[in-house]
Formats: sequence, C-alpha cells, structure tokens
Amino acid sequence: MRKEKLSELDDEYIKEIKFLKQVQSKRQISGEEFQKRLRDIQTEYKTKKDIETTQLTKTEESKKLKVERKRNFPN
Repeated sequence: MRKEKLSELDDEYIKEIKFLKQVQSKRQISGEEFQKRLRDIQTEYKTKKDIETTQLTKTEESKKLKVERKRNFPN
C-alpha cells in the first residue's frame, strides 16, 4: 500500500515536470517563470509526500498495535 500511494505521487510529479518542460521548450513561458513553477511543484510534491508518508506510517503503527493487542489479550 505504501509503495502504491507514493508511486502515484511520484507519477503525478513526473507528469507535471514533463508538462512544464514542454511548455518551456515551446517558449510559452520564460526561464524565470519556469524556475518559479518548478520550485512550486517541488514544494507541493514534498509537502504531499511528507503528509502521505506520515499518514501511512500512522496507519501501519495502528495496525501493528491492533495485532499486538489481539496477541496479548485474546478474547
């Protein structure tokens, strides 16, 4: 699950970067605008990845606790 979620984020990031490079290569945006948008995309990606990683870690820890509780306190 972790790899799938993070892979989706990676794919989205790669698509955005490719699109941005295409736009710049067609001279639809300036080099300065390209750099600004690239920074924005990188910041957004890092934020999303950090949030997703934190959520996945919490979910995994919660599952581990449930398993331990069942093992230690069987019905």
